[in-house]
Amino acid sequence: MYGLSNFISFSEMLRNRTRGEIDLLGTDRLKQIAHYPVDVMLSPGHYFAYSDCDERVSLDPGLVTRLIERTHVEELRGVLAEPAGISMGLGHFHTNWRSTMWWDGKRPEPPHLEDVWLKQSDVVRLVSKTDDGASIVLSAKAGHNGVSHNHNDIGHFVIHVDGETLLCDPEKALYDLYRRHGHDQTLFANSIGHSVPKIGDTPQSRGKE
Repeated sequence: MYGLSNFISFSEMLRNRTRGEIDLLGTDRLKQIAHYPVDVMLSPGHYFAYSDCDERVSLDPGLVTRLIERTHVEELRGVLAEPAGISMGLGHFHTNWRSTMWWDGKRPEPPHLEDVWLKQSDVVRLVSKTDDGASIVLSAKAGHNGVSHNHNDIGHFVIHVDGETLLCDPEKALYDLYRRHGHDQTLFANSIGHSVPKIGDTPQSRGKE
């Protein structure tokens, strides 16, 4: 979200400077990007944390609202539902005023999650309910181990029930651990630390193959 947050701000400045003639947020590609948090959501504030991602993420409500206005992806509003945390950027004036000016302070109802298959990243989310109506979400990752910020986690899955993750991802380690011990030698990044099939004593290797 860090890179996208800067892109949103730059795009708004460019749009204002060109009096609306250039709107980088009004493209089909940005609509796909805006839909991504909705597609990997487990419940408000919780996301499928494969590779170097975190499960708990607090988003800037001002940037989210402006992205919705420019892309018309209304489903994205669900990332601000309770009990998701929000980031008001209180340590930085430029992010704080955007949340103050661009967000009306309203929290939507939690979104209705559906099955999703993200073909490009080979991520799937399957949604069901228990007999008493609690949500059950299973998210899994296929593909290959040759992507940016990769963990060797092909076949990895998480199970999230009624707002709580029961089978989780180890998420990312401190980058100092990667430097001292080697990226693929830490449990955070290698396949031994993930819920994946184990074939003999050979862990998954890095790369497309």
